[in-house]
Amino acid sequence: MASRVDIILIPDLRGSAINAVDLLHSRSDLEALLLDFPETLEDEVNRLAEYRITYGELMRTIKEKRILPEPLESWTYTAEPILRALPRLRLMRPELEICCYTPAKSPFLAVETATKIARLTFRVRATGKVGTDEWRDAIASSLTRSRESLDLEVSLLALRARGRNAVCLAGLNAFHLKRRIAEYWDVATVKCAEPLYYRTPLEVLLSLFSRREVSDEQLSMLALAHVEYVYRYVLASRDRDEAHKRWVQEKVFGAKKQDRPSRGQQESRSQ
Repeated sequence: MASRVDIILIPDLRGSAINAVDLLHSRSDLEALLLDFPETLEDEVNRLAEYRITYGELMRTIKEKRILPEPLESWTYTAEPILRALPRLRLMRPELEICCYTPAKSPFLAVETATKIARLTFRVRATGKVGTDEWRDAIASSLTRSRESLDLEVSLLALRARGRNAVCLAGLNAFHLKRRIAEYWDVATVKCAEPLYYRTPLEVLLSLFSRREVSDEQLSMLALAHVEYVYRYVLASRDRDEAHKRWVQEKVFGAKKQDRPSRGQQESRSQ
């Protein structure tokens, strides 16, 4: 039987993580679960899956050993639904191997990048001007670190789960990951936990930078859109899911409504 790996793309939303859990339960042939959590968490995550510790005890261990940067709420917002699902998954599939494949330093590097972007965002908010050189440096640094991390992740994934039926949880780098690990499995697919996901302005900017040159005009436009997303939606909402939903309704669907011709315009065009 051919080995298969399904990479589940999970946007940075709690609802997406819950959807991913449903996809995990649907895989009856699952032999290995590959989590995009720090590799230093693997022992504790398996103890949680085996009912040897509680979710609260796991959080205390993470804080005591400083496995993740604080505040932990930024990470647990999407990680909690997956962590709480592990005991049931292991109960249903006692032979399931659970592997954490992210390099230990990755979460701390991600916080450094997020801090740089946050400072640039505040500066744009305060001055109304986008320092394109500074934005380029911050984004280039982030992408370089992501590529270096991906090299380590691919090696670990191939070593731990090659040739078995696996599900690999990933972020928006899921398609890059697929291209790198496809050679180790007979079948490799990407499934998004969201039926339809609209990337935020910053996510679009990072994606464009990873593929081609971005002009100063494009960079400025997306940076300004990111500032609006943060201050108008994120800071004015209860959580990331609400912020993203409001943004999609107003900026995506609202824009489509504005672009749609009125009945009078449609009638005049048909004449």
